[in-house]
Amino acid sequence: MISRRTTSSVLSFRWNRIFVGQNCRLFSSSASDRKYRILFFGTDEISQKTLQILYLNSKGKYENPKVESVEVISPNDASKKALGAVKKYCKRNDIEIYQPLGHKQAERSQKWKELSEQLVDGDGNPKYDLGVVVSFGFMIPSYVIKKFPMGLL
Repeated sequence: MISRRTTSSVLSFRWNRIFVGQNCRLFSSSASDRKYRILFFGTDEISQKTLQILYLNSKGKYENPKVESVEVISPNDASKKALGAVKKYCKRNDIEIYQPLGHKQAERSQKWKELSEQLVDGDGNPKYDLGVVVSFGFMIPSYVIKKFPMGLL
C-alpha cells in the first residue's frame, strides 16, 4: 500500500516536471525530440511572463527545447486589455499576434468561427499542437478547443 506521503511526493514530482517555469524543463524531458507548435491566449502581465518562457524556449534558450513556434491571440485594440503586456512583448520580439475578438457578442461569435477555420490548413490538418491560455479574459468556444490535438492548458 502506498502511503499518503509517497503519493503526494509522486504527484508533486510530476507537476514540477510539467510546470512551465524558469527552473523547470518545459513539458519534462523525454526521449522524444518532438517540438510543439503553440497558440498562446493572453493579455496582461501575468500571461506575459508565461509567454516569455514559451518564446525563449522556442528560441533555444533552455536546455532540451520543446517549443517549435509560438503565436498569440489577444483581444483587438478596441479592448483596454489589448494594450497590455502581451501585445507589447509580441511587438518587441516580432511574435505573430492575432487580434480577432471584438467587444460586441454578435461580432465576437462570428470572429471565433472565423478563427476556428484558420486553425487548420487547407488539408484539414491542425496548424497548432497545443493551446496555452493564461489570464485571457474570454470564454473559448468548444469548437475552437477541439481544433487542438493536445487540447488547451
